Amino acid sequence: MRTIFIFTLFLTNTLLLSAQNFCGVISLTISKDSKTAPASMYVCDGNLLIRYNLEANGQANSVDYLVLNSGKKYLKYNIMGNEQGVELSDNDIKSSVQVEKVMRTGEKAQILGYECELVKILGKDGNITEVWITESSPVDYSSIAPYLKDDATAQSIHKLGLKGMPLKSVVKDKNGFELSSFQVTEINPNGVEKTLFVAPKLVVQPNQAR
Repeated sequence: MRTIFIFTLFLTNTLLLSAQNFCGVISLTISKDSKTAPASMYVCDGNLLIRYNLEANGQANSVDYLVLNSGKKYLKYNIMGNEQGVELSDNDIKSSVQVEKVMRTGEKAQILGYECELVKILGKDGNITEVWITESSPVDYSSIAPYLKDDATAQSIHKLGLKGMPLKSVVKDKNGFELSSFQVTEINPNGVEKTLFVAPKLVVQPNQAR
């Protein structure tokens, strides 16, 4: 579960979505520690749900990361038919990334038919994050989402004047070894069930979620 939680933090800290004018589903794949998992991001009315569908012993399970437009954040597990929820504090999702330099490379590529621009972010730890951003997808944002306002990566890209959506991101160490990545595989703007954005029944309070 820790690997899944790291996936979630990495994705949330990189996507930079407030998506105030978008209501739909974004499908993607996430890789970390040589493991790849599919995920779905549901966005509507300032709410965000990232869902990982897992299978164990032939039974479907899921892990959700939920951010409500009220600012409340939760992890929700549905394992073997048993649903549990944990409310997260700001400290639980605070990014540890320290940005040294951000560069617009001018390099362009097509992803899902959208023109993207490559941005490189050099961290003080020597890691390099390569982010491909498009400004022509149906997902946009006018400002950094409230739950990302303290994230260094999000702030750095925002300051470049890019208002689009990252469709691909790769984090490499100083030797060029890939540490983690995500890539959007589909954008479906046909709406989502708003019942997805409901706080789970809690089993752990925020000050206990460590």
